[in-house]
Amino acid sequence: MESCMSSWRQSLSGQSIWSEMNRVKPVTVESKSLLDLNDLLREHKANVTEKGGGLLLAVCRGRVSEGIDFSDELGRAAIVTGIPYPPSTDSLVRSRR
Repeated sequence: MESCMSSWRQSLSGQSIWSEMNRVKPVTVESKSLLDLNDLLREHKANVTEKGGGLLLAVCRGRVSEGIDFSDELGRAAIVTGIPYPPSTDSLVRSRR
């Protein structure tokens, strides 16, 4: 996700994809720190309720993807992308090296 956000922040003709995303809906990003989860959820909820919507970026198998209920306006849509890389310790991967 870091590499995607980095490329989105690069300016193209004076405007970045990141700034356009934030112009449409405020963006909140899941961090790697366990201490920030409650703050992240509060910020996303505030964006949704006070600013008319928000975009929450998180990773699959991260903390946000497990056991948190994004009901009603807190989770109107989910877009999931990923590249299913097998673990580097997988026997098939190791045999191809």
